[in-house]
Amino acid sequence: MILGGRTGPARLRHRWLPLAVVGALSYGLLVMTGCAGEAGVLLGPGPGPGPGVSLSQFLDAFGRAVTDTDNNGVPDLPEESRPTVFTAFRGFNPRQIVEVMLYFRNNPVLEGPLQLTADRNGNIPLLPFWDIGVGGDGRPVSAQGRYDIVASGEGRQTTVTFDIRPGRSFSLLDRSRQVRFSTIVVLAGSIEEPVWPRGSIWEGAPVLVQGWGFPPNRSIRLYVIRDVSPENVEATLRDVSGGFETETTRADGTFGPVVVWSSARRLGDRQQDGDFDVVADVDSDGAFTYGDAINIYVGAGFTVQRAPVTPWLAQLAAKKYGEFSDTFEVTDDVGVWVNPPTRPLTPFQRVRKYVVLHQAEWREGDVLVDVTGRPETDLMRFACANQFYLPVWVGPLRPGKYDVVVDLNLNGRYDPSVDILDDGRAPGSDPAVGAGFRVAGTPPPSSIALSIAPPAINDGDSADAFAQVVTADGRPRQGIRVGFRVASGEASLSSNEAITNARGIAQVRVTPTRRNQTIVLQAQFTEDGETRSAEAFLRVRDFGELQAVFRKPLSQPR
Repeated sequence: MILGGRTGPARLRHRWLPLAVVGALSYGLLVMTGCAGEAGVLLGPGPGPGPGVSLSQFLDAFGRAVTDTDNNGVPDLPEESRPTVFTAFRGFNPRQIVEVMLYFRNNPVLEGPLQLTADRNGNIPLLPFWDIGVGGDGRPVSAQGRYDIVASGEGRQTTVTFDIRPGRSFSLLDRSRQVRFSTIVVLAGSIEEPVWPRGSIWEGAPVLVQGWGFPPNRSIRLYVIRDVSPENVEATLRDVSGGFETETTRADGTFGPVVVWSSARRLGDRQQDGDFDVVADVDSDGAFTYGDAINIYVGAGFTVQRAPVTPWLAQLAAKKYGEFSDTFEVTDDVGVWVNPPTRPLTPFQRVRKYVVLHQAEWREGDVLVDVTGRPETDLMRFACANQFYLPVWVGPLRPGKYDVVVDLNLNGRYDPSVDILDDGRAPGSDPAVGAGFRVAGTPPPSSIALSIAPPAINDGDSADAFAQVVTADGRPRQGIRVGFRVASGEASLSSNEAITNARGIAQVRVTPTRRNQTIVLQAQFTEDGETRSAEAFLRVRDFGELQAVFRKPLSQPR
């Protein structure tokens, strides 16, 4: 999988290296046989765990710590549950870029790295890897084996290793508390041919539930309730599907699949009006009490969704814990939560999340310029808990109006038939704000934003830098002379200045001259005697950083 900037006969090429090969790098330089006329693969040792960089949480979808159940020194999960895992990391620098890659049996799973922003404490909050072992058609695929999650930031990285094993190990005893884990999962399709919905149920389709780890031969009740966190479930369970279902577990503690909602529906047009959980009321007392089970701890159990529409509008800007907000203080952090009433193109994919200067009129093909200096790249599922807890803009914020775009096809431009936009027109938005969100305070008459895409590259690649000048009421400024300079690091620019076009965009290309550095780029313009500036960062990876492998052509000694 090729990532990063342009490639050619005179440029280094790179791919993502199998993790097992990187493990050998600590023993020195390894040269592998090349192909397609290339001299070979030059590998250098990747950075080891930096001071304080470590895993802080490793949970399954039910909020339970992933532990080693077979005493082989590696945490494990059951293949049967097609698990979602959540990892959290600490010890990075506040606001820095952190790249994350997932490997299965030493091979990369993702087409490229996730590129996230550490919060103001240097943490990466819970990051999900969804539905491991679910194929593109929703049916199970083989998932048994060893997985590695690598998190890397500016030369410091750490690795999390876990296994997925055959069988339903959730029915094993939890050694720490000696209680039985009861597990329920939501399915779609039919009882004869159930499929894994990846968090999304089509409106009008049935909802199925399957469970294991319950007391044997026990009559239990199954409730579909509005989505809440487990600690906030009402004392009295209120079923929204037309009434609870009663099911008797088998002798082995399993039940289902069983239909709990014959025709799912949304309860309104707000995003949260389609979010639901399923509760197994084990003692059949109509209340959520000790011993009962809920089908997911982190995020919604499932979301009822419709076919997408154009333009695709949804509230996106959020405060912590999934609270949509159209107004922020300069001391706040901004997150992006997306659980839309309409379904994305694919169940899970790498997407980029942009916070941009508000535009009064969005046009197809508009270049996306992130006000934080870079977009965040992460995984988006069909639905449910699409990472509102990951910050995309860590305070202090700048006063003004802003929009949010989820770039689903990763082309760096706004496509109304593909991308998701929060510009103040979505249901639930405050019309008085007139934008995706507003940061309190008095903005300047015109603002400048600068971002670099991609924000992390390999040695020998280049990246495009885009500056945008927009008025406070969302009108792009044409004909503005923008100056660019490298404030820190070693790199050349295609030009030291550029003139904004009709959409307020000025562009230059950044070419680093060495690896293992973080380049600081600045852009500025002067108007009426006042200079306004913006800053962006570009990470140039070292050999082996995040398991990148470099290919060197014969014609270019280095």
